[in-house]
Amino acid sequence: MTSPHSPSHPVHPPPDTSNLPTAYLTRTATFSAAHRLHNPSLPATVNSRIFSKCNHPNYHGHNYTLSVTVRGKICPITGMVLDLAILKKVISSIVDRYLDHKNIDLDIPYFKSRVSTTENLAVWIWDMLKEALEVEMKKEHEDLGKIRMLAELPALGESLEEKRKEIRKQEAYAAIPSAMEREVRLCEVAIDETDKNKMTYRGE
Repeated sequence: MTSPHSPSHPVHPPPDTSNLPTAYLTRTATFSAAHRLHNPSLPATVNSRIFSKCNHPNYHGHNYTLSVTVRGKICPITGMVLDLAILKKVISSIVDRYLDHKNIDLDIPYFKSRVSTTENLAVWIWDMLKEALEVEMKKEHEDLGKIRMLAELPALGESLEEKRKEIRKQEAYAAIPSAMEREVRLCEVAIDETDKNKMTYRGE
């Protein structure tokens, strides 16, 4: 049974995003890391033949440039595909914790059983970024949902009414479609290992 205090229709229904244009947003980050191209299942002579000087037992390093691209519909209110603060946070959580000034082979368990080529590194970064981005977008979506819900509630007491007054101050924010509602997705991970070598991975 419908409560007599329930609104006849939502004050803030989910925004219509069907006709919004789609754009691509790319952010870059740099990190320095060491690695060695080596497959322990192969004889030393074969490793040396395949990987040449990159198979040196004392490792070698690169100054990597990481480019992360997300795809999504442009928010009609903010004019953005994704809040850059979210994208920056997600990228930094991976680069600063796992990659910068690290030994890829020794510090990342994923590479205990894989050769640390730029190809494999791009796949690992993709998996890590995808999970972290989904967590942040879900949090943003849930926060917006709470604001919309509180804005729709009827006045049922002084404490609730005070909350509603605070929410009313953010009416425009409540109308913003979340990144999830605008179908924002990780689109591409690109890594420049050197000035001449670049690897791109799109989750395929």
